[in-house]
Amino acid sequence: DRQSRIVKVIYYKKRGFLVLGDRYFYDDLIYSKYNPGFASSNLMQLLRKILRKRIIIKPDILFFMDVSPEVAYKRKQDYSYEKMKIINRNYKEFFKQLQHVSIERIDADNDQKTVQSNVLEIILNKLRIQLD
Repeated sequence: DRQSRIVKVIYYKKRGFLVLGDRYFYDDLIYSKYNPGFASSNLMQLLRKILRKRIIIKPDILFFMDVSPEVAYKRKQDYSYEKMKIINRNYKEFFKQLQHVSIERIDADNDQKTVQSNVLEIILNKLRIQLD
């Protein structure tokens, strides 16, 4: 399901649009890296590994909404606080190692208006550079 979203991204990139991504673009890669046995069989693990490497493309801008485990847990309590700390650590480690894309780190501990303003400023700067 998530991998099929890439078709839309490819379409818009080919037409010259600016493509933005956030950490959700990489969710499957992060989850599989830190949970290697999540696929039900060796065949499924192999298929996912092959598809993931072929289908991921580089977004023009990647926003990493860097949020502390404390703030993340206050905002969304889908997991225990301990699980939230592990997930948070996995994302931070993954994005430190990612080298094929320009990552814009956004301090998401800030209020929504500040975060939105920071993101829009980066997008506008990118568009200005493309127009020059």
